[in-house]
Amino acid sequence: MYIFDSCTNVGFTNCDFFWLNGSDTTATTNISIITPDTSYNSTNTEIFLYFPRYKTNILVNIYNDTTHTFSLLEGYRGVPIGYPYECIVVTAKNGNYYFYQTSGNITKGMSLNANMVQTTYSNIQTQLKGM
Repeated sequence: MYIFDSCTNVGFTNCDFFWLNGSDTTATTNISIITPDTSYNSTNTEIFLYFPRYKTNILVNIYNDTTHTFSLLEGYRGVPIGYPYECIVVTAKNGNYYFYQTSGNITKGMSLNANMVQTTYSNIQTQLKGM
């Protein structure tokens, strides 16, 4: 698990957060984050879906070895379609850090390719401060 002290204004949300805040529960979807290969996996990679509107995020942590894809926990009711998000992927492997960040609005069946870029711990902290 990664702990970045530069990202102090962001909280975690429980899976029922969106429904308790008036979202349309029928307009939700699961998401998939595809990593470049199986060397980016659940032992060295953390993926967060951040919702700036609420300053909160969810962990995308179910990993499929065959497709090297992360998704939401099975049973999670999905995330509301249309919500603005930022996706943050951080990996530490072989003594190096890798980072990917993108933003947009949640779409039905959303799938993102995490084009990981080698970076420094310091750069990751700087990126997270902007959240």
